[in-house]
Amino acid sequence: MIRELTKATEHMHDFHLVFQPQYKLDIHAITGVEALIRWNHPKRGWISPDQFIPVAESSGLIGRIGTWVIRQATRQFAVWRQAGITLRISVNVSPEQLKDEGFTASVEAVLQESGMDTAYLTLELTEGAALYQSPGAVDRLLRLRELGCSLAIDDFGTGYSSLKYLLDIPVQYVKLDRFFIQNLCRNSRAEAIIRSMIRLGKQLEFQVIAEGVESEETVEMLKVVGCHEIQGYWFSPPVEAREIPKMIAKLSVSQSS
Repeated sequence: MIRELTKATEHMHDFHLVFQPQYKLDIHAITGVEALIRWNHPKRGWISPDQFIPVAESSGLIGRIGTWVIRQATRQFAVWRQAGITLRISVNVSPEQLKDEGFTASVEAVLQESGMDTAYLTLELTEGAALYQSPGAVDRLLRLRELGCSLAIDDFGTGYSSLKYLLDIPVQYVKLDRFFIQNLCRNSRAEAIIRSMIRLGKQLEFQVIAEGVESEETVEMLKVVGCHEIQGYWFSPPVEAREIPKMIAKLSVSQSS
């Protein structure tokens, strides 16, 4: 796959972004979207990111792919904004990208090129020890925060470094791993952990987002524990960019009726 991926990243024409909405239960509104990359291989069809992202990381191609994702996300932000829609856009950042001394500069260059207000870009960091094995990685994140970008911890609770992240990095969002969310209705410990994270979020001034929300039962339980921002198939799977304005319009109509 390395050879095929290398060829694909030379022009990036076979890659595509879809967007999964993040929904606020208490105000019934889409507050942001997560940009997710897809690879449409000319012979094999759609290839899951779970298959090609690890290859990109191990082969050094992740930097090129990551920069493309940020650039495309900022361009889509501009399209939506022209239509009167302003949404926070989240993009995933690999620990491998943070090893690159030029990562911060590349993000800054893309933002300047697009004219996007940095406050609307959130960089999602996947948990993992690699962040702390990369000299200067935390400093690069702090620099991006100084630029105005928001930071989020993705899949929170699955790695050993969870709380250390919160100590070292001024995050604005913590996305609870779907393992906790899917066990919320049948495991009192999962409920206690989520309640504790919400309390911690209030003290450390970060928002908690529940990932992998798939059922009405889970939604009702999240309301009970005080977690109001969600992402998952209960509200919407990842969709094409053109679908987001339609979803917002539909919500607006239902709110006014």
